[in-house]
Amino acid sequence: MHYPSVAVIVLNYNGLEYLEDCCSSLSRLDYPTDCLELVLADNASTDGSLDFVRNRFPHMRVLPFEKNHGFCAGNNLAVAQTDSELVAFLNTDMKVDPHWLAALVETLKTETDVVCASSKILNWDGSRIDFGGTLLQYLGHARAVGYGNSDLSAYDDVHYILAPCGGAMLIERQVFLDVGGFDEDFVAYFEDVDLGWRLWLLGHKVVLVPESICHHAHFGSFSKQPDAKIQYLYERNALSTIIKNYEDRYLSQILPLALLLHAKRAHLFGEMSGLDLTRCRFDLETPTQASQVARSGMRYYLQSAWRMLQNEGPAALWHALRQELERRHGDPTTPSTAFAPAARQQELFWIQQAYLAAVSDVVDRYGDLLNKRAGLQEQRRRSDREIFETVQALSFGVCMDTPEYRHTHERLRDLFAIKELFGENFDPDLPFAQRREG
Repeated sequence: MHYPSVAVIVLNYNGLEYLEDCCSSLSRLDYPTDCLELVLADNASTDGSLDFVRNRFPHMRVLPFEKNHGFCAGNNLAVAQTDSELVAFLNTDMKVDPHWLAALVETLKTETDVVCASSKILNWDGSRIDFGGTLLQYLGHARAVGYGNSDLSAYDDVHYILAPCGGAMLIERQVFLDVGGFDEDFVAYFEDVDLGWRLWLLGHKVVLVPESICHHAHFGSFSKQPDAKIQYLYERNALSTIIKNYEDRYLSQILPLALLLHAKRAHLFGEMSGLDLTRCRFDLETPTQASQVARSGMRYYLQSAWRMLQNEGPAALWHALRQELERRHGDPTTPSTAFAPAARQQELFWIQQAYLAAVSDVVDRYGDLLNKRAGLQEQRRRSDREIFETVQALSFGVCMDTPEYRHTHERLRDLFAIKELFGENFDPDLPFAQRREG
């Protein structure tokens, strides 16, 4: 077999704790060394990563960047500084089996029109599956197929998938460049879904290679970011993905539905954080505390404060004043949620704010998204119907598994005639909300 040249890019940002396992496993690959380049691309780490790799793995090429470019731009920059036929991407919190790369290359070279291949990912001790393909929730979210499945023989045939896992994949370098690489506006999360969908609609194919095994350490790499920042990327990038990639006939119905359900999730997270959102509603029949305060003004506050000072003391008065100030500034720590830990209230509150920031940024970038969409749709070689029939990767389930949200989702899904829109590709029984398998 002719072995093409491959550059394996490990993008690092303060991942020192994972580099020994990751780089050691790459050093044991059974791929010919004269066709292989191992590259550590570093997003301006400050934890000693560069010195460690230079001393411990001197055979690796190091590309130090002057700042943190994020996942997408960092990998794109690294690809531009290589000249191999193929390029592989590997996260720092992965370790690979010796045949990991050869299995990907062999499949890429034998399957017709396949330009991108993804590994089968197991958890760190190899007891469960982490990734067996990509499941796309029709509103733009995505998750790994088979996550948590203890049946390691599942997904053991080479098969088409909508998108690779960006942390363990191989692609033809020139194709990667020609289709625009990872969309740098995504920064991280769902950039691989966007890339895979883009490859399919431009006429290429993506497969899962079960003989290419790697192991993933959970809660490593980018997952150290606060939940709200990750949720912001999830929500913003999900909307960006559908705006860019859906055909007109789908997008015209799906985008307004996606925005309505986005607002519903934001509302529910606000309620869970303790925000009393009923204060904003206009109700002619029920006088609110706010209307009472408006009538009595400062006198109401002074009388209440004096009574509390007399009856409960200065500590109680100070506590009440603090709560009122926090409420007026939108802080979630209100009396209505005294049962919940303050840290959890804060976390849910900022997740709600992440929804607002995400949709606001999509609005601000809408013109750029439409330009990207126009350029992509002009080059379309496959219909979305053909793609989804081929990869069978669609879920019409919920991405927020609560009774109120499920009810709202099902009602709007019917009102927007989603079953009729997708026809035979509509499968109401394939869940999306994460459940552990096996």
